[in-house]
Amino acid sequence: MSGFYRTLERHVLSFFQRLTLSYSYYISNELRNHAAAAAYYMLLSLIPLVLFLFYIFDTFLSKYPNFSEELFYLLYTFNENISPKMFRDLGISGSAGSALGILGLLNLVWSSRLILVSIQRAFFVIFPSENKRNFVMENFIAFIILPVVFALVLLLAVFSGLKGLIIEYLTFFNMTGTLVVQGISIASSVVAVMMSFMLVFASFKYIPVKKPDNKSAAKGAVLFIVLYGAVKFAAFGMFHLFSVSTAYGIVGSVIVILVWAYFVFMIYLYCAQFVFVCYRADILILNKLFSYEKPSPMFMRMNSHLLSKFTRKLKEGETLFHEGDKSYDVYYIKEGRMRIIIDGRLVGTVGEGEIFGEMAHITQEARSATLQADRDTELLVLSPYEFDEIMKDSYVLSRRVMSTLCGRLKQTDAALSRLNTEE
Repeated sequence: MSGFYRTLERHVLSFFQRLTLSYSYYISNELRNHAAAAAYYMLLSLIPLVLFLFYIFDTFLSKYPNFSEELFYLLYTFNENISPKMFRDLGISGSAGSALGILGLLNLVWSSRLILVSIQRAFFVIFPSENKRNFVMENFIAFIILPVVFALVLLLAVFSGLKGLIIEYLTFFNMTGTLVVQGISIASSVVAVMMSFMLVFASFKYIPVKKPDNKSAAKGAVLFIVLYGAVKFAAFGMFHLFSVSTAYGIVGSVIVILVWAYFVFMIYLYCAQFVFVCYRADILILNKLFSYEKPSPMFMRMNSHLLSKFTRKLKEGETLFHEGDKSYDVYYIKEGRMRIIIDGRLVGTVGEGEIFGEMAHITQEARSATLQADRDTELLVLSPYEFDEIMKDSYVLSRRVMSTLCGRLKQTDAALSRLNTEE
């Protein structure tokens, strides 16, 4: 059982570490500004969306009068003022309604593209890539995908309303019971969650130019569902408590919609950052380790499983590589000490928390010294690709490597000068 608890502890600590890393990147990437831009464009899209919906409703009113009665019964569950009379009073029926609907559709496509542009810019920050999406794919995503997203969101809302309509019908025929109502509610919730998951998963997987793996995208989608549900539960309680929309009328409703959209986009972008952290976890954690000389014992404990994949142990006196060898791995000393030997003479040492071997990788030349274990030593061994990936993500590590190189060259020159003087 102790092994089970250690494994469980490691997974829990690893999860919270990824949450913390995601938050630090979320703040440093200033994703709140991107969320605010997306929420603002979402607000702009509401009017064309309403006009387009009016066009759809007007079409059904004129062509399917039998269906319209059921439709308005459903809409009545959302707002008692929605009725055919409201359409006539607003002058949005007939040819005028068609014109407004077509205009609303065009504006909806335009505003949808603005939302996607803000999301794409955020994703370019979250998932940095040297490549760019081609013009055709860029516009396909902009003009096709987001209208589909609006349609799916609308479908979810309609599906939620249908749940109440079904329960009303079953009540009329005396077919309702506790189990029936709970079954319908559970089924509707499951369908809504599954559709939301697939939608968020697809966006995390396919919108970034540099695509994450399926497992990481799925983790981010699950986290979004959980956080969205928690925030929705808390937010609706606050809205009912303060009655903002009632107190300020239409202006209050607009404020509520804007604030809600802002929080949803913040959660969405945070979860996107979580996806990045999940699929780049090894590089990001090694980045933290290499950037600081003395990581905390908690950090080493949380990441012991990951670090074991890169660990190599040397016995006292064992040689890691010889002067003149052509190898380009980079090393980090977890524990112990290594001797630096040039031309058979000891010129220095490297100890715990230090990086070495980077000079051969950077210059692509043979090893300039022999490295030998001064005592039992544990090393982290990184391939040139892994080291380059870490360097890309950290200016702190880049500065540390340059400082280490300069200091080591100065130390070696001083040692060689002293030895030559002694001779």
